[in-house]
Formats: sequence, C-alpha cells, structure tokens
Amino acid sequence: WISQDTGIAEGTQDGEITAIAPGETTIYVQKDGEVLAECYVEAVELTADLYGFARSNENELNQRWIKMNTKDKQAEAVYEESEEKIFVAAERVDDVIYAYDETFLLHKIDADTGEILQVFESEEIYEVKDMAYNYSTGIMYAVSQGLYTMDLIEIDLNTGAVTLVCEDLHDEEYYAPIYSIGITSDGMICMVSAAGGICLYDEEYNRVMQVGTMGEDFPTDLLSMTMTGDHENGGFYIIPNSYRKGISVWYYEMNYGITANLGSVDNLTDWTGVHTIYPGL
Repeated sequence: WISQDTGIAEGTQDGEITAIAPGETTIYVQKDGEVLAECYVEAVELTADLYGFARSNENELNQRWIKMNTKDKQAEAVYEESEEKIFVAAERVDDVIYAYDETFLLHKIDADTGEILQVFESEEIYEVKDMAYNYSTGIMYAVSQGLYTMDLIEIDLNTGAVTLVCEDLHDEEYYAPIYSIGITSDGMICMVSAAGGICLYDEEYNRVMQVGTMGEDFPTDLLSMTMTGDHENGGFYIIPNSYRKGISVWYYEMNYGITANLGSVDNLTDWTGVHTIYPGL
C-alpha cells in the first residue's frame, strides 16, 4: 500500500488508511511493482464550535452556556448561568435558546445575554432527553422518556404545547432506546441509541430505520447523550457522557457511514443541548 502523498494520508499493509493532514491524495495497491488498484482519498479536518449547557470540574454546581472548538476541546463560558437552574436539554433557533430544566419546564432564553424571556407552563410533563430543530420544516423535535419507552415529540415554540409523533424509539440490532437526536440544515434527522445504534427518522412514513453503529469503542455506560447536525459538512457531532470515560466528542459521516472519535473533553462533567450555529446566524 503506497500513498502518493504521505503528508496527506498513509496506507498500511492491512489496508487501513490514516489521515495525516487535510488534503487529497491517492492510495495505490502494488504487488511486485505492479499497481493492482488505486483509491482517491480526501482528508478533512473536522473543526467546529460546539455550544451547550455544561458543568465543569472546577464548579459542578454552576451550569454554564459554553462554547468549545472540536480541535482544541477547551470549553469557555459564553455567559454564566444561575445556580438555581439546571437545563437537561436545549436547542438554539435563531437568536433564542429553548431549554428544559430539571422539572421539565420549557424556557425561552436570549442566546446573547442568557436572560430568561419566558417559561412555558404545561399540564403534562415530558421528560425530554435531547432536542433538535429542523430548519427545513420549522419543526422542533425532541426525544422524551415515556412511561416505558423513548418517544419522539414535536414542540410548539409559540405555546410550548407538545404533540406525540412516534412511540417506542429504538434501534433494530440491540432494541436499545434512542437517546439523542440531531438534524442537518437540509432536514436529515439522525438518532443514536444507548447501544450506539445509528438510526434515521423517515418523516413521511413516521418510522425509525437503523443504518449503522458508532462502533465497538463507543461508550454504552451512558449518563446522558446529546448530538447536533454539522451544518457545514452534513454529518453529526455526538457527545456521549460515559460513567467510566466521561465526556467525549464523536462524529458520524453519513455518505460513507464513517464514525470517528475526536477525543475526550477533560474539563467538563456533563453537557446537554449541544449544537452548532446555523449558517447565516
């Protein structure tokens, strides 16, 4: 296995290709000096600013709205949060953050200042785990813990009213419940289960279909998990919070079904409502 440019990517004798730096090159398979096959590869550096509510090792009581770049994985506070509020799920829409607190009340928050603009009262309680906004349809979805199953719900952002969309969300291989949801800018809805099963949601037929797994190294001893669509590249960032391994950043590339562990986040103890900024905001 020979790389045309080893500064971009290298190939091993077992057929594994490792990205070295962003760029394009060709991997050749040679035997006795004869080229048997070749493969064009493109190495991409996944860098994005991820936002969400998180608590740090230094102050586990005070949850903050943070920003972290996937390259250096150093979280910084955008603004400080009140110690009286702990948010368990959140999503940003334009200049507003919609977030559920520990009592599962929906809050409307100014994304620039952190000021709580409105608290929606509700007669029914939905134990929301993760949220995602579909910019192509204007629908806010959430994964919610039902009586016995994880369910998909739709949230009216004007009233806070909730509509049940699909019951019993789970992957097909392990029958593990769905834990997180993310949506790309073109409306592709992806979910990840507690066992790392990758599923796509079909809005037309109202069903969940498993299309792959996060891999053997993906943590399954989860305390929580959140994910967001990558509006630049069309994939998904997944943030599992493992009981043993802590918080890490993963990526799922849809076109080729590739998953990658981008590394651990050492200075945070939990993370909810992860998202990237939609282009143009």
